[in-house]
Amino acid sequence: MLLQQPQLATSRTELSRRLSTGLMALLNTRDDRGRQRLIHSTGNVLPGAATPLPSFAAAFLGLTPDGGTGTDPTSVPGNANLDFYLSAITRARRTGIAFDTATVRLLDRRQAWGSPGERIRLARLLELHIPLHSGTHRVPTRPSS
Repeated sequence: MLLQQPQLATSRTELSRRLSTGLMALLNTRDDRGRQRLIHSTGNVLPGAATPLPSFAAAFLGLTPDGGTGTDPTSVPGNANLDFYLSAITRARRTGIAFDTATVRLLDRRQAWGSPGERIRLARLLELHIPLHSGTHRVPTRPSS
């Protein structure tokens, strides 16, 4: 939605601030090769935040790199919408999927939710600092509001 309606990034509503913070954490959750991840990252994904955050999953999904969980003790049944979106994000047909730790791990390994250009555009819409040299894989950011 943000790519189609960029004004949402700067609307300053509580919802847009929370979603922008989540998107910033997602954009910054990358492994040491620069690949987008959910669980595994190379450091704090919210630079400038009062409490360091090791990954998108740590805050928004309750998962840690060792597979521990605080919010997913049991599986939550999926539906056709989850199947559709999971298939689109992983670019592989998925059916009968439950939302559980195994699904999050699948997403961690098989994300394909946007082209590099779209991800850079999202970072710019959020007014994040994007390094000019190719050796940096993370998107250094300003603190969230």
